[in-house]
Amino acid sequence: MKAILEFNLPEDRDQFEECQKANKYWLALYEIGQRLRSMEKYGHPYQTMETLLEAIRLHFNEKTEGLLE
Repeated sequence: MKAILEFNLPEDRDQFEECQKANKYWLALYEIGQRLRSMEKYGHPYQTMETLLEAIRLHFNEKTEGLLE
């Protein structure tokens, strides 16, 4: 089975670039999910919900850096 994605460049450049980055998006989300699973299973050092959310946001930014341009 074959699947071919076809784009009319330059009109579809944004969609083309999104498709090129799809695997990196998936990997970033997978790694974030694994980090959250680890925190849930083994605990975390954060004392408040705010510091936990900040840590998650920073991890998200780190994993998606360069993808959201």
